[in-house]
Amino acid sequence: MKPKKNKNADLERQKGIFFRFGLLFAMALALLAFEWAVEDRKIEDLSDNENVATLTEMAEITIIKEEKPAKVNMPQTIEKIEVKPDDAIIEKPIELPVYTEPQLNNLPTLLMKEDTTDEVIPFVLVDKKPEFKGGDKALIEYLSKNTYYDPEAVGANIQGTVWVRFVIDKNGAITNVGLERGRHDLLDKEALKVIRNMPKWIPGSQQTKPIKVSYVIPVKFVLD
Repeated sequence: MKPKKNKNADLERQKGIFFRFGLLFAMALALLAFEWAVEDRKIEDLSDNENVATLTEMAEITIIKEEKPAKVNMPQTIEKIEVKPDDAIIEKPIELPVYTEPQLNNLPTLLMKEDTTDEVIPFVLVDKKPEFKGGDKALIEYLSKNTYYDPEAVGANIQGTVWVRFVIDKNGAITNVGLERGRHDLLDKEALKVIRNMPKWIPGSQQTKPIKVSYVIPVKFVLD
C-alpha cells in the first residue's frame, strides 16, 4: 500500500510564502496611500468681511532723478623746470588763470510756468485730500446700500473685488470713471454704475486752491 501525502503538510510548508506575499501587499497599500495624500491648504481671507466695500488709497508717485551739475575742469598752465648743470634750480611761478564768476544779467532768463489748477493731482500728493460728505463711514454705507448684486452673478457664485478709478473735479463732481482692475463683466458694470452715481464730494485743494484729484476705490462683492 502506497503512503498518501498529507494535504495539511503542504499548506504548512506554504505558510511562509503567503506571509511574505501579504506583507508586500500591505506595504504597497501604505505606499499608495502616502502618494495620494494631499494636504488641503485654506487661503486665509485677510479682508474685513463685515464691510461690503473697503477703502484703499492708491496713487502713483513720480520720482524725478536729480541731475548733478557738470564738473568744470579748470585749465592750468605749468612751466617746465629746467635743471642747470651746476645743480642750480631756478623755479618759475605757476600761472593760474583768474576765474571770474559769470554776470547774472548775462544768463538766459528762465520763464516760470504758472501753476494751473486743471492738472489732475494723485490723491497722496494733495495738501488737502477730497472727502466724501460724512467721511469714509458714510461712503461705505452708500456703497453697501446702492450696489445691486446681479442675480445671475449670485447664481453663478461670482464674487470678488472691482477696482474703480475716477477723478474728483474742482467742484467735487465725479468724472472720468473707469476700471483700474476688473473682476467679471456683471460685477464690473455694477461697480462703475454705483461710482458714477455718487453724490458730490468735498473737493481737494493745493495751496488753498481747489484742484482735480485722481482716486481709486475697491468695490467688494461678497456672498454669505
